Amino acid sequence: MIDRNATHVSIAVNSDHRAVVSYLRGGAWHHVLVWGAINARPPSKSVPQVKFRLDYSGGYGSFGSGYWKQIVKHNVCGPYTGPALAWKVVACTTKSGENWAVQSWQRGLPNSGMKPHDSLQSAHELQVSHWTGPLPVLWLKWDWVYGGKYDHLYGKFSYRDDAVHGFGNNGVGNPTDSYGRNIYVDTLDPPAWTTGYRQAGGWMRFNGFLAHNPRGNFCAGVFKNLFGPSPAGAGQAYRATAMGPGVTPVVFWQGDPPGTVGPGGFPQRPDGLPNYNVLPNPPVVNWSYTKAHDKAYEPEEQAISGRGDSCYANAGR
Repeated sequence: MIDRNATHVSIAVNSDHRAVVSYLRGGAWHHVLVWGAINARPPSKSVPQVKFRLDYSGGYGSFGSGYWKQIVKHNVCGPYTGPALAWKVVACTTKSGENWAVQSWQRGLPNSGMKPHDSLQSAHELQVSHWTGPLPVLWLKWDWVYGGKYDHLYGKFSYRDDAVHGFGNNGVGNPTDSYGRNIYVDTLDPPAWTTGYRQAGGWMRFNGFLAHNPRGNFCAGVFKNLFGPSPAGAGQAYRATAMGPGVTPVVFWQGDPPGTVGPGGFPQRPDGLPNYNVLPNPPVVNWSYTKAHDKAYEPEEQAISGRGDSCYANAGR
């Protein structure tokens, strides 16, 4: 993230792989230099994750006064040809195949549809990325929990066949290192929801939770009153958003409630096992809840999480 609530955003890149993001905020123009990182490293306890260097002075503090103007003048980043992006504001691609993007979304909203306490929680964060090749893979599936009483999600976050996860978190589940990532889930127009904060299109923030170490998996039940007297519950549809590892883009998933996609659909690895690090080609089903239908998802949930993970036990509830 480089700022919040920006408008009139543009990006330019020079042949030295230095970008300038220009935007209007608070009645003034800002020109932020961004450089020094691309893609992401696999999780490591000893090697720091890649990160950008930033210069909010437009170059005065790093390459000389007005350096940002030279980047704009000698821009080598043309029309964007990379994979589709959610929350995109601007994006471009260089002749060498490097992608740059600026995305904006409301990451900091309170859980369970509660109203933001301050302007920081409701802000649209402006986030920059620089990468080559495929996007990180964020996939989710939905089944049921506690005898079909609640919707239940499970999934996995990975990048180039490596799980996305960190090595520590605080008491509320926020990462304490540069490798950890949270997945933020929104629910569309849950029937019980009549108050609180509504995002564009009728979405409300249900919950945010950490991708687990070491498999990058996660799971959650969509319970009512999850965080006290609040209306969050099952919705007409769901979506999830997560910041990619390193300086890769923000990634996004959207889909229907349980009963519309069945277990399976993953291509096989050379050893014949499913490859959970790629997007599946899911079989489309039309299931209402039954104990047998719910049971059909259990082996996949357990395979993704592994024994000893909290999601392994939740698969059988």
